[in-house]
Amino acid sequence: LACLAGLDEPDGGMVRIDGQSLSRRSEADRAVVRARTIGMLFQSANLLEHVTVMQNVQIAQRLARGGQQPSAATVLDELGISERSRAYPSELSGGELARAGLAVALANQPRVLLADEPTGELDQMNALRLITLLRERARAGTAVVVVTHSDAVAADADRVVALRDGQVVLGPPSRHCDEATQPAPTDPDEPPPCRCTALRPSAHAARQPSRW
Repeated sequence: LACLAGLDEPDGGMVRIDGQSLSRRSEADRAVVRARTIGMLFQSANLLEHVTVMQNVQIAQRLARGGQQPSAATVLDELGISERSRAYPSELSGGELARAGLAVALANQPRVLLADEPTGELDQMNALRLITLLRERARAGTAVVVVTHSDAVAADADRVVALRDGQVVLGPPSRHCDEATQPAPTDPDEPPPCRCTALRPSAHAARQPSRW
């Protein structure tokens, strides 16, 4: 995920987002692309502790500097957390923290959402709610990539990508990957692209990315 977000350079190949190269560019350039096109959701520490939920979203929007953005209040309302907009992170429950973190990740309507173990610290009910929110974003057109060890999260993905012995293996599309609603592939032999992708660890590769 660090390579996909432009936080690290890949050893080989290129990372492109919405036609823009993210690799082999200065950190300043990558930071601009990241702020405008990529949302990042972590297992924890998604919020600045010394400001409110609303201010966290507003700060993320100011960093993007440009483009049409929904109001911070609209983002919070869509995720069902508007009533906690004036609360500080330390005052939020686990489920509220997850939704507030997702609000920050979606503050600028990113083309790509990268989520690293987003349900790792949630109970089953809140994890299901977060998965539902991610699925809704995928249906709205956001490309969602999630790293997780959760079988429930992986089962809800359009595609599971496994790393086996250091090699990437693409799994078949899931029941969610509806060919009628997906862009046509450029190669007729390729399966249609999917909106939600899971990264799954191999049993033989201890520190490889996991699933969504």
